[in-house]
Amino acid sequence: MTRVAVAMPVYNDERYLPLALDALAAQTYRDFKLTLVDDGSTDRSAVIAEGYADRIPMTIIRAEHRGLRTTKRAAVEAAPDEAEFVLILDSDTALPEHAMERMVELLDRDPQVAAVSAQARCVTDRRWGRGQAFFEDLVRETNLNEREETRWIVGACVMFRRSVLRGIRMRVDINEDSDLSLQLRDHYRLLQPRDLVAQHYGVPTTLRGIWHRGYRDGLRVRALIRAHSSGLQLGSISRLVPLPLGAAIVAGTLTLQPWLAGSAAALAGLYVGAFLVASRKVPGDLATRLEGTGLFLLSNLGFALGFVRESFAKPAGEELSEPARNLQK
Repeated sequence: MTRVAVAMPVYNDERYLPLALDALAAQTYRDFKLTLVDDGSTDRSAVIAEGYADRIPMTIIRAEHRGLRTTKRAAVEAAPDEAEFVLILDSDTALPEHAMERMVELLDRDPQVAAVSAQARCVTDRRWGRGQAFFEDLVRETNLNEREETRWIVGACVMFRRSVLRGIRMRVDINEDSDLSLQLRDHYRLLQPRDLVAQHYGVPTTLRGIWHRGYRDGLRVRALIRAHSSGLQLGSISRLVPLPLGAAIVAGTLTLQPWLAGSAAALAGLYVGAFLVASRKVPGDLATRLEGTGLFLLSNLGFALGFVRESFAKPAGEELSEPARNLQK
Protein backbone atom coordinates (compact mmCIF):
# COMPACT_ATOMS: atom_id res chain seq x y z
CA MET A 1 0.00 0.00 0.00
CA THR A 2 1.34 3.45 -0.94
CA ARG A 3 1.62 5.65 2.14
CA VAL A 4 1.75 9.06 0.39
CA ALA A 5 -0.49 10.16 -2.47
CA VAL A 6 0.86 13.25 -4.24
CA ALA A 7 -1.83 15.37 -5.93
CA MET A 8 -0.63 17.86 -8.56
CA PRO A 9 -2.77 20.08 -10.81
CA VAL A 10 -1.04 21.34 -13.96
CA TYR A 11 -2.00 23.99 -16.49
CA ASN A 12 0.41 25.29 -19.15
CA ASP A 13 3.41 24.99 -16.87
CA GLU A 14 6.03 23.49 -19.18
CA ARG A 15 8.59 26.02 -17.96
CA TYR A 16 8.58 25.01 -14.28
CA LEU A 17 7.03 21.55 -14.25
CA PRO A 18 10.41 19.81 -14.88
CA LEU A 19 11.83 21.56 -11.80
CA ALA A 20 8.96 20.33 -9.63
CA LEU A 21 9.19 16.78 -11.01
CA ASP A 22 12.99 16.64 -10.74
CA ALA A 23 12.67 17.57 -7.07
CA LEU A 24 9.96 14.95 -6.59
CA ALA A 25 12.10 12.29 -8.22
CA ALA A 26 15.00 13.20 -5.91
CA GLN A 27 13.05 12.71 -2.67
CA THR A 28 14.75 10.55 -0.06
CA TYR A 29 11.31 9.15 0.83
CA ARG A 30 10.14 6.77 -1.90
CA ASP A 31 6.79 5.31 -0.81
CA PHE A 32 4.61 7.67 -2.83
CA LYS A 33 2.56 7.84 -6.02
CA LEU A 34 1.81 10.97 -8.03
CA THR A 35 -1.63 11.74 -9.44
CA LEU A 36 -1.19 14.54 -11.96
CA VAL A 37 -4.29 16.14 -13.45
CA ASP A 38 -3.64 18.18 -16.61
CA ASP A 39 -6.17 21.02 -16.75
CA GLY A 40 -6.54 21.12 -20.53
CA SER A 41 -3.02 22.46 -21.13
CA THR A 42 -2.27 23.76 -24.60
CA ASP A 43 1.51 23.47 -24.16
CA ARG A 44 3.75 20.40 -23.61
CA SER A 45 2.99 19.97 -19.89
CA ALA A 46 1.38 16.54 -20.24
CA VAL A 47 4.13 15.29 -22.56
CA ILE A 48 6.78 16.48 -20.12
CA ALA A 49 5.05 14.66 -17.28
CA GLU A 50 4.92 11.43 -19.29
CA GLY A 51 8.70 11.63 -19.67
CA TYR A 52 9.07 11.09 -15.92
CA ALA A 53 7.11 7.83 -15.82
CA ASP A 54 10.32 5.81 -15.36
CA ARG A 55 11.47 7.95 -12.40
CA ILE A 56 8.21 8.68 -10.59
CA PRO A 57 5.28 6.28 -10.04
CA MET A 58 2.37 8.26 -11.43
CA THR A 59 -1.05 8.42 -12.98
CA ILE A 60 -1.71 11.20 -15.50
CA ILE A 61 -5.28 12.34 -16.04
CA ARG A 62 -6.07 14.66 -18.93
CA ALA A 63 -9.14 16.83 -18.42
CA GLU A 64 -10.82 19.83 -19.99
CA HIS A 65 -9.85 23.23 -18.68
CA ARG A 66 -11.78 24.02 -15.51
CA GLY A 67 -9.46 26.21 -13.44
CA LEU A 68 -6.74 25.58 -10.89
CA ARG A 69 -8.87 25.10 -7.79
CA THR A 70 -11.34 22.72 -9.40
CA THR A 71 -8.42 20.75 -10.84
CA LYS A 72 -6.61 20.67 -7.50
CA ARG A 73 -9.69 19.24 -5.82
CA ALA A 74 -10.05 16.70 -8.63
CA ALA A 75 -6.41 15.64 -8.18
CA VAL A 76 -6.95 15.07 -4.44
CA GLU A 77 -10.14 13.09 -5.07
CA ALA A 78 -8.45 10.96 -7.76
CA ALA A 79 -5.40 10.14 -5.60
CA PRO A 80 -5.25 6.58 -4.19
CA ASP A 81 -7.82 6.46 -1.39
CA GLU A 82 -5.86 3.89 0.62
CA ALA A 83 -2.91 6.27 1.05
CA GLU A 84 -2.40 7.36 4.66
CA PHE A 85 -1.20 10.84 3.69
CA VAL A 86 -1.87 13.15 0.77
CA LEU A 87 0.63 15.78 -0.39
CA ILE A 88 -0.83 18.66 -2.39
CA LEU A 89 1.95 20.06 -4.55
CA ASP A 90 1.82 22.84 -7.13
CA SER A 91 3.54 22.28 -10.46
CA ASP A 92 5.80 25.33 -10.05
CA THR A 93 7.12 24.37 -6.60
CA ALA A 94 10.26 22.31 -5.98
CA LEU A 95 10.54 20.56 -2.61
CA PRO A 96 13.88 20.06 -0.83
CA GLU A 97 14.95 16.43 -1.14
CA HIS A 98 14.22 15.59 2.51
CA ALA A 99 10.75 17.20 2.53
CA MET A 100 8.52 14.14 2.25
CA GLU A 101 10.62 12.18 4.72
CA ARG A 102 10.38 15.02 7.23
CA MET A 103 6.64 15.48 6.72
CA VAL A 104 5.90 11.78 7.20
CA GLU A 105 8.12 11.69 10.29
CA LEU A 106 6.20 14.56 11.92
CA LEU A 107 2.80 13.08 11.06
CA ASP A 108 3.84 9.67 12.39
CA ARG A 109 5.16 11.18 15.61
CA ASP A 110 1.95 12.93 16.70
CA PRO A 111 -1.60 11.86 15.73
CA GLN A 112 -2.80 15.37 16.60
CA VAL A 113 -0.86 16.80 13.66
CA ALA A 114 -3.26 17.15 10.74
CA ALA A 115 -0.92 18.82 8.24
CA VAL A 116 2.74 19.63 7.72
CA SER A 117 3.46 22.51 5.37
CA ALA A 118 6.63 23.70 3.72
CA GLN A 119 7.22 27.39 3.01
CA ALA A 120 6.80 28.06 -0.71
CA ARG A 121 9.47 30.75 -0.89
CA CYS A 122 10.01 32.93 -3.96
CA VAL A 123 13.29 32.22 -5.73
CA THR A 124 15.57 35.20 -5.26
CA ASP A 125 17.64 35.09 -8.45
CA ARG A 126 15.10 37.00 -10.52
CA ARG A 127 13.67 40.48 -10.67
CA TRP A 128 11.86 41.48 -7.46
CA GLY A 129 12.57 38.03 -6.03
CA ARG A 130 14.42 39.20 -2.92
CA GLY A 131 11.67 41.57 -1.87
CA GLN A 132 8.95 38.98 -2.34
CA ALA A 133 10.93 36.36 -0.41
CA PHE A 134 11.49 38.87 2.41
CA PHE A 135 7.75 39.52 2.68
CA GLU A 136 7.03 35.76 2.62
CA ASP A 137 9.56 35.20 5.41
CA LEU A 138 7.76 37.84 7.47
CA VAL A 139 4.37 36.18 6.90
CA ARG A 140 5.80 32.82 7.98
CA GLU A 141 7.36 34.19 11.15
CA THR A 142 4.19 36.10 12.02
CA ASN A 143 2.11 32.93 11.87
CA LEU A 144 4.53 30.54 13.64
CA ASN A 145 4.89 29.92 17.36
CA GLU A 146 7.81 28.42 19.25
CA ARG A 147 6.52 24.88 18.54
CA GLU A 148 6.52 25.61 14.78
CA GLU A 149 2.73 25.49 14.74
CA THR A 150 1.18 27.73 12.10
CA ARG A 151 -2.20 29.37 11.80
CA TRP A 152 -2.20 29.14 7.99
CA ILE A 153 -0.90 26.19 5.97
CA VAL A 154 0.61 26.67 2.50
CA GLY A 155 -1.51 24.90 -0.12
CA ALA A 156 1.29 24.79 -2.68
CA CYS A 157 3.25 22.20 -0.67
CA VAL A 158 1.40 20.65 2.26
CA MET A 159 0.95 17.05 3.41
CA PHE A 160 -2.30 16.09 5.15
CA ARG A 161 -3.29 13.13 7.21
CA ARG A 162 -5.86 11.65 4.84
CA SER A 163 -8.32 10.81 7.61
CA VAL A 164 -8.79 14.48 8.57
CA LEU A 165 -9.89 15.33 5.03
CA ARG A 166 -12.67 12.78 4.95
CA GLY A 167 -15.97 14.60 5.25
CA ILE A 168 -14.38 17.97 4.39
CA ARG A 169 -15.13 19.34 0.95
CA MET A 170 -12.48 21.54 -0.62
CA ARG A 171 -14.19 24.67 -1.89
CA VAL A 172 -13.26 26.08 -5.28
CA ASP A 173 -14.30 29.68 -4.62
CA ILE A 174 -11.67 30.40 -1.95
CA ASN A 175 -8.07 29.43 -1.24
CA GLU A 176 -8.14 25.79 -0.20
CA ASP A 177 -5.25 26.33 2.23
CA SER A 178 -7.08 29.13 4.08
CA ASP A 179 -10.36 27.20 4.09
CA LEU A 180 -8.76 24.01 5.40
CA SER A 181 -6.72 25.92 7.98
CA LEU A 182 -9.87 27.40 9.49
CA GLN A 183 -11.63 24.03 9.52
CA LEU A 184 -8.74 22.10 11.06
CA ARG A 185 -6.78 24.34 13.40
CA ASP A 186 -9.26 24.31 16.31
CA HIS A 187 -9.00 20.52 16.57
CA TYR A 188 -5.54 19.64 15.26
CA ARG A 189 -1.98 20.92 15.11
CA LEU A 190 -0.77 22.47 11.85
CA LEU A 191 3.02 22.50 11.47
CA GLN A 192 5.41 24.48 9.29
CA PRO A 193 8.99 23.50 10.21
CA ARG A 194 11.60 26.17 9.54
CA ASP A 195 13.85 23.63 7.83
CA LEU A 196 11.26 22.95 5.12
CA VAL A 197 11.63 25.67 2.48
CA ALA A 198 10.47 24.91 -1.07
CA GLN A 199 11.47 26.92 -4.13
CA HIS A 200 8.49 28.68 -5.69
CA TYR A 201 9.25 29.52 -9.32
CA GLY A 202 5.94 30.75 -10.72
CA VAL A 203 6.01 34.16 -9.06
CA PRO A 204 5.53 37.62 -10.61
CA THR A 205 8.59 39.27 -12.12
CA THR A 206 6.94 42.62 -12.91
CA LEU A 207 5.40 45.29 -10.71
CA ARG A 208 2.12 44.85 -12.55
CA GLY A 209 2.22 41.13 -11.78
CA ILE A 210 2.87 41.78 -8.10
CA TRP A 211 -0.04 44.22 -7.97
CA HIS A 212 -2.23 41.69 -9.76
CA ARG A 213 -1.26 38.95 -7.30
CA GLY A 214 -2.30 41.17 -4.41
CA TYR A 215 -5.57 41.98 -6.17
CA ARG A 216 -6.29 38.29 -6.65
CA ASP A 217 -5.56 37.62 -2.97
CA GLY A 218 -7.99 40.36 -2.02
CA LEU A 219 -10.77 38.72 -4.02
CA ARG A 220 -10.16 35.38 -2.36
CA VAL A 221 -9.77 36.65 1.19
CA ARG A 222 -13.09 38.48 0.91
CA ALA A 223 -14.68 35.28 -0.41
CA LEU A 224 -13.13 33.42 2.54
CA ILE A 225 -14.65 35.86 5.02
CA ARG A 226 -18.02 35.40 3.34
CA ALA A 227 -17.71 31.65 3.87
CA HIS A 228 -16.12 31.84 7.35
CA SER A 229 -16.76 34.87 9.52
CA SER A 230 -13.67 33.89 11.56
CA GLY A 231 -11.60 34.40 8.42
CA LEU A 232 -11.43 38.14 9.15
CA GLN A 233 -8.03 38.62 10.80
CA LEU A 234 -6.05 41.66 11.86
CA GLY A 235 -3.66 40.96 9.00
CA SER A 236 -6.51 41.20 6.49
CA ILE A 237 -7.63 44.53 7.93
CA SER A 238 -4.12 45.97 7.92
CA ARG A 239 -3.70 45.12 4.22
CA LEU A 240 -6.64 47.41 3.40
CA VAL A 241 -4.96 50.54 4.82
CA PRO A 242 -3.04 51.73 1.71
CA LEU A 243 -6.24 52.20 -0.31
CA PRO A 244 -7.90 54.93 1.82
CA LEU A 245 -4.55 56.57 2.55
CA GLY A 246 -3.64 56.63 -1.13
CA ALA A 247 -7.07 57.98 -2.03
CA ALA A 248 -6.75 60.72 0.60
CA ILE A 249 -3.32 61.77 -0.69
CA VAL A 250 -4.63 61.98 -4.28
CA ALA A 251 -7.80 63.81 -3.22
CA GLY A 252 -5.88 66.29 -1.07
CA THR A 253 -3.43 66.99 -3.89
CA LEU A 254 -6.12 67.45 -6.56
CA THR A 255 -8.32 69.67 -4.38
CA LEU A 256 -5.37 71.71 -3.08
CA GLN A 257 -5.99 70.61 0.51
CA PRO A 258 -2.46 70.17 1.88
CA TRP A 259 -3.71 69.26 5.37
CA LEU A 260 -5.52 66.22 3.93
CA ALA A 261 -2.64 65.06 1.75
CA GLY A 262 -0.11 65.74 4.51
CA SER A 263 -2.08 63.91 7.18
CA ALA A 264 -2.56 60.89 4.92
CA ALA A 265 1.13 60.90 3.99
CA ALA A 266 2.08 61.00 7.68
CA LEU A 267 -0.18 58.04 8.43
CA ALA A 268 1.32 56.19 5.46
CA GLY A 269 4.75 56.81 6.97
CA LEU A 270 3.58 55.31 10.25
CA TYR A 271 2.19 52.33 8.35
CA VAL A 272 5.55 51.74 6.66
CA GLY A 273 7.29 52.17 10.00
CA ALA A 274 5.05 49.53 11.58
CA PHE A 275 5.97 47.13 8.78
CA LEU A 276 9.68 47.73 9.30
CA VAL A 277 9.36 47.19 13.05
CA ALA A 278 7.40 43.97 12.53
CA SER A 279 10.03 42.70 10.09
CA ARG A 280 13.09 43.55 12.18
CA LYS A 281 13.71 39.88 13.08
CA VAL A 282 13.58 38.74 9.45
CA PRO A 283 17.10 38.55 7.92
CA GLY A 284 17.83 40.92 5.06
CA ASP A 285 20.15 43.75 4.07
CA LEU A 286 18.96 47.33 3.61
CA ALA A 287 18.30 46.95 -0.14
CA THR A 288 16.22 43.83 0.45
CA ARG A 289 14.22 45.53 3.21
CA LEU A 290 13.50 48.57 1.06
CA GLU A 291 12.46 46.39 -1.88
CA GLY A 292 10.26 44.27 0.38
CA THR A 293 8.62 47.38 1.84
CA GLY A 294 7.82 48.81 -1.59
CA LEU A 295 6.37 45.53 -2.83
CA PHE A 296 4.40 45.22 0.41
CA LEU A 297 2.71 48.57 -0.26
CA LEU A 298 2.05 47.81 -3.93
CA SER A 299 0.67 44.35 -3.21
CA ASN A 300 -1.56 45.67 -0.44
CA LEU A 301 -2.97 48.37 -2.69
CA GLY A 302 -3.98 45.64 -5.14
CA PHE A 303 -5.30 43.53 -2.25
CA ALA A 304 -7.53 46.34 -1.01
CA LEU A 305 -9.00 46.95 -4.48
CA GLY A 306 -9.71 43.25 -4.95
CA PHE A 307 -11.22 43.00 -1.47
CA VAL A 308 -13.55 45.94 -2.08
CA ARG A 309 -14.61 44.67 -5.50
CA GLU A 310 -15.41 41.20 -4.17
CA SER A 311 -17.38 42.79 -1.31
CA PHE A 312 -19.90 44.05 -3.87
CA ALA A 313 -20.05 40.77 -5.80
CA LYS A 314 -23.11 38.60 -5.50
CA PRO A 315 -22.46 35.53 -3.30
CA ALA A 316 -22.57 32.38 -5.39
CA GLY A 317 -22.00 29.46 -3.01
CA GLU A 318 -19.16 27.32 -4.28
CA GLU A 319 -19.11 29.11 -7.60
CA LEU A 320 -16.78 32.02 -7.99
CA SER A 321 -18.17 35.49 -8.36
CA GLU A 322 -17.45 37.00 -11.76
CA PRO A 323 -14.35 38.97 -10.64
CA ALA A 324 -12.85 35.98 -8.84
CA ARG A 325 -13.75 33.55 -11.62
CA ASN A 326 -11.77 35.62 -14.09
CA LEU A 327 -8.72 35.41 -11.85
CA GLN A 328 -8.81 31.86 -10.50
CA LYS A 329 -5.56 30.87 -12.23
